[in-house]
Amino acid sequence: MAEDSAKADERLARRKELYDVCNRIAAYQSRLSWRWGIGFIRPDGANGRTKTEVIAGALVWAPAPFIYFNAFVQGYLEPRRMNAYGGGFSLSANVGGEKASGVDAWARIGIDLLAIYSYALGTTYAPPVDDVEYRITPTVRAKVLGQSFTTLGIGPRFLASDMKNPGLLATIALTYDADQLIDQQLTAPHTGR
Repeated sequence: MAEDSAKADERLARRKELYDVCNRIAAYQSRLSWRWGIGFIRPDGANGRTKTEVIAGALVWAPAPFIYFNAFVQGYLEPRRMNAYGGGFSLSANVGGEKASGVDAWARIGIDLLAIYSYALGTTYAPPVDDVEYRITPTVRAKVLGQSFTTLGIGPRFLASDMKNPGLLATIALTYDADQLIDQQLTAPHTGR
């Protein structure tokens, strides 16, 4: 029984090592990905009808593990029709850990630079409005609470129509590490003894 357990542990360690190698290979290859999303709203007085609020799409290209280029488009349908087009890039690096991959790093530090052009269509009560927004956001992503990740980004936001009065934009997110789900699948089955 002890020998079977030792062999199972050895196989698990080997699979984790191979999994880490695969992660490093994937991280050091150029990759292109896309995302899309749709958001809904139920405005007051809409007789309980849910409406589409926003439709969005994004394209991300990573020619190297430390830089990401992104472009996106958003179409807002409620409460006022508006289109937004943006693009930018992110520079970041892993911190901590024994290996070069992100699997063992305990944090990732970076900076995001983004420009957004928005155009709100005119209505009976309001003329069309357009503006350009610039964001500079230093970010920190760190492992917390076991294998969860917290992302914190705080930085200035500038509007071309009012450059003398920048705002401050802050973002915080908590994400569970999917690697833990994979690790559970790699463990030896329980024999019940």
